[in-house]
Amino acid sequence: MRHLRITSTMMASRVREDMDPNNYLQFDIIRDYPPHSMSLEVWRALCRRWNTPGWLNKSKSGSRNRRSGNMNGKSSRHTGGSMGYAERHARMKRKMNAEPNFKQIFLKPISLKNANKNYGTGTLTYIT
Repeated sequence: MRHLRITSTMMASRVREDMDPNNYLQFDIIRDYPPHSMSLEVWRALCRRWNTPGWLNKSKSGSRNRRSGNMNGKSSRHTGGSMGYAERHARMKRKMNAEPNFKQIFLKPISLKNANKNYGTGTLTYIT
């Protein structure tokens, strides 16, 4: 939807001199300049929705989150705490100072109470 706001802002800035072409949140102005792919009624309804305090706060928060990064310069991925195979492999390799095998990487995140203990004793059974 951002590209629609940009298109509408560009259309409005060609007609109006009081329009800032770099501010895509001037909904009171751009509501009268719908993109070609949308009807005026639908566009105005969207502009009304986007001009609410709740949506503007979500927009600012999302923009801030997308720009944020950790100290390594990686951007936020919003994974909810889950970790991918490649990242888990790299962390285990650093921690162990050795190359982890597939079973070690696979069993690490499993939440079953005795999975790691049973793997170490050789009594781990697989469901087939």
